[in-house]
Amino acid sequence: MRICAKLGCGEPAAATAALRYRDRVLWIGDLLPARDPNLFDLCLGHAARTTAPYGWRRVDGRTPAVPAAPGGA
Repeated sequence: MRICAKLGCGEPAAATAALRYRDRVLWIGDLLPARDPNLFDLCLGHAARTTAPYGWRRVDGRTPAVPAAPGGA
């Protein structure tokens, strides 16, 4: 299990983030299957609260969660 890259956070990683300097974009996507040293993994809370640098765009490309069917089926 991978943990959040934010200092002092011990929550499990749930998203992968990247800074795309050329496009001035902070991209947040679904957690990649394997760790990439060029990217950083974030927990749900930090993925939701992370902001893009000034003058950049924040793009959240995560797959929306599908609600569970009533009755667990």
